Amino acid sequence: MNWFRKLLFPEKVSWEKKLVFPRWPHLQLTDEANQKIVSALSYQAEVLEDHGSRVKLRHQERSEKFPEPQEGFARKNELIPIEDADNYFIRRLRNAPHQPWCWICHSMASVHRKDYQRAILDLSQALDLFDEPSVRDYRAEQYMQLKEYNRALEDCEAAIAFSPEEPFYYHSRGFCWMKLKQFDKAFQDCEQAIQIDSSFYPAYLLRGDLYMNLKEYEKAVEDYSYAITLESKIVSGYYSRASALIFLDRLEEALQDCHLAIELDPNESASYFYCGRIFSLQHNQAEAIEAYSKAVRLDPKDQCGRLNRGIIYLEQSKFHLALKDFHRVLEIDASDALAYLNLGSLWALQGEYQKALEYYDTCIELESLHQAYSSRAVVYAEMGNYRQALDDFEASLLQENSENAVSRDFAYFLSVCPDENFRDGERALKLAKEGMEKIGMQVDWSFEGTLAAAYAEVGDFDKATEHQKRCLMDTSLDGENREEQEESLQLFLRKTPLRKVGKLMQNLYRTVC
Repeated sequence: MNWFRKLLFPEKVSWEKKLVFPRWPHLQLTDEANQKIVSALSYQAEVLEDHGSRVKLRHQERSEKFPEPQEGFARKNELIPIEDADNYFIRRLRNAPHQPWCWICHSMASVHRKDYQRAILDLSQALDLFDEPSVRDYRAEQYMQLKEYNRALEDCEAAIAFSPEEPFYYHSRGFCWMKLKQFDKAFQDCEQAIQIDSSFYPAYLLRGDLYMNLKEYEKAVEDYSYAITLESKIVSGYYSRASALIFLDRLEEALQDCHLAIELDPNESASYFYCGRIFSLQHNQAEAIEAYSKAVRLDPKDQCGRLNRGIIYLEQSKFHLALKDFHRVLEIDASDALAYLNLGSLWALQGEYQKALEYYDTCIELESLHQAYSSRAVVYAEMGNYRQALDDFEASLLQENSENAVSRDFAYFLSVCPDENFRDGERALKLAKEGMEKIGMQVDWSFEGTLAAAYAEVGDFDKATEHQKRCLMDTSLDGENREEQEESLQLFLRKTPLRKVGKLMQNLYRTVC
């Protein structure tokens, strides 16, 4: 009869952490004793504590009277839980279609469902009734979710024209400029927001993101750290700083930041994603897969989490699992260039070179990634098409943000190509050294092996042997790769250079978000 008891006496479900809406605008929130009005709520709020018939709320609405995020108490019968909000506001709109408040609340419920198109339609209806800069800024956010940055800019411009002293609107416009790669304009908007309010921490977070785009990681850490001093409970500050620390090879500090972010919000997928990156760089692939899987569970549309997990599966030759992850990414976004790039790598590693070329071609059509050119060059080299390989390596060096792995792989090709017309030992040595000098994290076996091959090509077998021994000291080198590098050492000891492409070119499966 347990089912009957549950029917008569249903279990009380806690509202803690739940999003709620007021049943009417300007709902007055009181103190815990219910004696003093402390705030007013018109839109969504988060439940901090459930006290039975009453709940404690926190919301981000600001006004001249209440300029900061506010907390207060309300009765449950005055509120609508997020799961009921869509139907509730649709009913309200049928009876009162001329209420901007209803359209805005319904848009927020749509955003919660990640239905950004519907949210934009709702907000457009609200703006037709009442043109308000904060609503334009909110609609700009939804355009950003759809990557329609030029349309978002229009709303940002209108909001700034209406309220030029509001730092939030400069922050929104700066974000659009960053996504459009107009970094100077983005920096200007950050500075403008900070000039208006030096304690406006989102501007420091955004400026940190800009420094990340420019690979100025120390400056990014400074801005993220300052944002955290202004608001110690901002989760994105910790995982963003972790992302910068990863590039500075300060992995333990980065992991500590991820743990702090998880303590603040255990349901934020980005924190687990960066844990996955750290574990992967520490060659702890089991922990990395677990972290990426957690990120994907929390955010099923997390493309980078799936891509990076798929790349680990490639390393482990679990091609069916990698294929599943990459295909799922394309289901989420059919124009994801990195998914095509990694599918090319998947087929290349299995010797299916024609299939690999098709995916690399598609990737390059979508986005001229340097990894796509260098990976396609590797495939051409494996197929014996050395002229096409050389052309693609040259093209990869010309692409924006070309990485050190490109120098490594190109150097290896110039060192070992079986056709002497395409070998260039001096250039190979230069490229290999440049790659090792610029790399921002610990040099692995592939860089040492490349430098060894370049020294062998110019006839310096003592140096070749020295670096090949360093290559073999890397504990992450195992299986067929280790066997091949041991064979290379024997060649150098016999003063014989390499003359095969081999499996050194790791970038086939080292492309990460």
